[in-house]
Amino acid sequence: MSSSHDNWRRLPPISTISPPPKRHKSESTPLSDSGLSRYYVSHSGSVPSSDRASSRHASAAMDIYAITDRDPSERDRARDREWERQRERERERERERLRQRERDRELRDRDRERERNRELQRDYDARRAARFASNGSVASHTSAVSRGSHSSPPIVVAERKVSDYKAPADSTEKYPLQEENGRKYHGYHKNKYFLPCDEEEQDRLDIFHKLFTVARAKDGLIYAPHTDGSRILDLGCGTGIWCIDVASKLKNSHVVGVDLAAIQPTECPKNLDFYSPFDFDGQWSLGEDSWDLIHMQMGCGSVVSWPTLYKRAFRHLRPGAWFEQVEIDFEPRCDDRDLSSTAMRQWYKLLKKTTEANNRPIAHDYRQTIADLQAAGFTQIDHQVIGLPMNPWHDDDHERQVARWYNLAISESVETLCLAPFTRTEPAWDLASIRRLAHNVKTEAFNREIRCYNILHIYQAQKPFPN
Repeated sequence: MSSSHDNWRRLPPISTISPPPKRHKSESTPLSDSGLSRYYVSHSGSVPSSDRASSRHASAAMDIYAITDRDPSERDRARDREWERQRERERERERERLRQRERDRELRDRDRERERNRELQRDYDARRAARFASNGSVASHTSAVSRGSHSSPPIVVAERKVSDYKAPADSTEKYPLQEENGRKYHGYHKNKYFLPCDEEEQDRLDIFHKLFTVARAKDGLIYAPHTDGSRILDLGCGTGIWCIDVASKLKNSHVVGVDLAAIQPTECPKNLDFYSPFDFDGQWSLGEDSWDLIHMQMGCGSVVSWPTLYKRAFRHLRPGAWFEQVEIDFEPRCDDRDLSSTAMRQWYKLLKKTTEANNRPIAHDYRQTIADLQAAGFTQIDHQVIGLPMNPWHDDDHERQVARWYNLAISESVETLCLAPFTRTEPAWDLASIRRLAHNVKTEAFNREIRCYNILHIYQAQKPFPN
């Protein structure tokens, strides 16, 4: 008689073994991988004949099932663990659905708020458009930028300007203006800022304000979420024209404008205050955690340390409030030709070099700006990019309108931007050479065969709520 070990070794392949008797559903468990492995390792030898193996087959199958079957209590624990994992996954999916519904609700509320602001802006734009049509400010310079116009820059009768008002007399007497290269510069912190503050410069700033409102189309003044009844601070307000428009639109808001030069009007809306001279690039405090919106426009060239400025603005904002910045990247770009040998490329390279030498670079890097905003603590950073064609070569009507305004703005800016940097940095340029270079740049800007453009960058960044 063969031993039990021999009987086990001579079992037939598993496909020939009758299945074990059916058991209750809760007690049946399929063969585990380990059980099958144990069976195939143990199985060897020849297959016995059917007349000797029939009674042995059922017994062997039951033994295999007993070997591979789990203990019922272990099966129950494994099944409970799997059910618990499944329930946890369901709970996590439910929590994610709740979070998504909350995000959707916030987006809907924000969209409704923006739509209300758009309605206000549409009414405001309609009133302004009627006023623009009455004085013909856009049409007056359109013909000067036609094809082949390489002559003097176009002339425009500017719209309502705050420079039509008189600046506060006491600040002018305390800090008398300084004359340099035939232009007048502010006397407060002399030579700190390289742009003049005379009537010509005030007209230039107002033209850029008009350009920005046209280029941004809807919501031309503010992109960041805002409501009527907010406290709004404008850093480097210039002539104050943006502050005046915002204060006129948001009559329940309190608007404050600060600038190094006292060129703001004395007559303005009751909900608007100006503080000048005010150096926002230095140490300042205007009430931390108290502002709903801080705005800054064309600050490149006037700031030594952007990270420091962003951190200071962050401290002055309420939790949930917004910072908005508008900047132009003056590096000339063209998609269909090389600009390396052009006068405008030479002008920009020299302007970038000389302003960096004076620790107030005019070059703008959007990647570094976003990184500095994040480092200061801002979240929800939005970034919009708008092309500014230097002349109306584009087929789109809106692009041509933007180009006409930018053609005027850049023609008024080429000489103004480089006068102080070129003459204050060694080797110093003479005035005749500066004007000759500026003339060549404007000639190229008026040439519609040169499809050159600059980039307008707009940022919105939110101060987060505390956890």
